[in-house]
Amino acid sequence: MCLNKIKKKYSKNDRMIVGYKIFIKQKDKLFPCFRKRVKPYKFGKHYRATNGKIAINNFDKYDAGFHAFTSSKEARRICSKFEAVCEVFLWDIRAEGIDSKRKTIVAKNMMIVREV
Repeated sequence: MCLNKIKKKYSKNDRMIVGYKIFIKQKDKLFPCFRKRVKPYKFGKHYRATNGKIAINNFDKYDAGFHAFTSSKEARRICSKFEAVCEVFLWDIRAEGIDSKRKTIVAKNMMIVREV
């Protein structure tokens, strides 16, 4: 997941919001779709994203972080049968934008709440 268009960037934003993230599901274990991760994610655990910048073109960049859709309905539309949509708490928001024509939030911190 990467933003195709950035609507707003934040240097520091402590608000917490609910988002919907797609994970690969293997035998009740959750793995990220676009990054290699050996250990599965766990419900209720705090995760912090790595530092870095994501470039969407020569002129626009945003801070790396967890990408989640703002709507569970939109997340389900692109979810395959091997994937799960989970409700996540996101905080330390870094960017808002569009990914695959869907509203997306990028945050430094994430906690998986439940599968929806």
